[in-house]
Amino acid sequence: LNKYLGMLSKSVVHAPNLKQMTLTLRNGHKSNLIGREVVVRHMLALRMMNPSAEVDFVRLKEKGTARVDYELWDGSKFGFDIKTQFDPDTVVAKVMMGARDPALDE
Repeated sequence: LNKYLGMLSKSVVHAPNLKQMTLTLRNGHKSNLIGREVVVRHMLALRMMNPSAEVDFVRLKEKGTARVDYELWDGSKFGFDIKTQFDPDTVVAKVMMGARDPALDE
């Protein structure tokens, strides 16, 4: 993950295998504040990881944890809940890592 955080800090954001990503925000959990910060700070980076990919942001009224789900061009699907110890950079780096090197995904 540190490799991808370093790439993000240098604005090297590239995920050629990413086909579709959805960031789902809900109510009532601190992780949603982190998810909102991802949208504010990294929306352009998320869209530019792969310009051919579809990037969606969903806001639900129900309570729960923010979540990222993504699909690769080979049809494999992955996802993770945004943990309260994550920062916005970590969320973007995890997506990039999972879309480039799925075997490294935690």
